[in-house]
Amino acid sequence: MDPLLQLALGMKTLIFSLLLTVALSGSAREEAANAETNRALLLETKPVPTCTDLGKKYSEGETWKCGRCNYCKCLGGEIVSTKMFCEANSFSL
Repeated sequence: MDPLLQLALGMKTLIFSLLLTVALSGSAREEAANAETNRALLLETKPVPTCTDLGKKYSEGETWKCGRCNYCKCLGGEIVSTKMFCEANSFSL
């Protein structure tokens, strides 16, 4: 192989390796910064609110049937329910 071509290929490989190293170093720095940010956010995060209805615990956003005709939902630690009228002869649960 021509020595000049061999030198050019060697330089190309060296430059590629350097660029890859710099790119990975930047990526590693970003990952470390993201990990630090995530750790800080976890420390600041408040517990997710829950609701308790008739002794049963429900997660935030969970919906369940409460009563014969209504549904309840846990929102911000508070139970919110529909206010639907039930007919006297309605026997569905």
